[in-house]
Amino acid sequence: MPITMPKPSSYPVRVTLRPAAGEAGTWRYEIVDSSSSRRHGVLRDPDPRAALEIMVSDLVFEALTVDADVVWTSDGHGEVVFREADPGRTPGRSPAFALVVVPGQGVLLPEPLPPLLLDAPKPMALSALAAAAETLGIAPPEEALGIGLGIQMGRGTGLFALCADYLDPGTDRIAEITIKRGRAWRGSHELRAHQDGVDLFADPRRESVKLTSPAFASQAERWRF
Repeated sequence: MPITMPKPSSYPVRVTLRPAAGEAGTWRYEIVDSSSSRRHGVLRDPDPRAALEIMVSDLVFEALTVDADVVWTSDGHGEVVFREADPGRTPGRSPAFALVVVPGQGVLLPEPLPPLLLDAPKPMALSALAAAAETLGIAPPEEALGIGLGIQMGRGTGLFALCADYLDPGTDRIAEITIKRGRAWRGSHELRAHQDGVDLFADPRRESVKLTSPAFASQAERWRF
């Protein structure tokens, strides 16, 4: 759907992406902006198109506070098209959303939000995630097959609770909690997780932290054939 935008000094309008000659796994890109200036760079990423699309989207959001997609042609050229900003993006620097991980118990959300506790009934998980979503100004929790109940804070970043019937017949409880950190997203809240004062995402290669209820793990072990 076409949208009306302000007119800043410049923003990306076209891109080119091509393999770097003689350099396996390396790609060279060019971003042309609305003032006809050109930005060149190198990408070493298993999915260079996705990496460049994220870069362009971030640049567009920074300039226009809207999002962008790239419509590619077969020869490595792409046109930038604009769309409404995704939920979770806010202009300027967003404060971090810091979680405290308590092994065997669950996750403490920033005060005064309720905690997300292992073995708690599903309605309590929904309530905690809904309160977090409201605080962050993002879409309310949704349930997706294979992911569980969760909120998305950005590209692949979010907090998820897998609910299952493993203690009381007919009662779903929080069996697993997953904290996922995806690619950086300008304008979104940074997700942090600490345990005993240690930053669990200090290693940039770590993408997720999972907590499993001991009761669920024990039951799952019995289910194995």
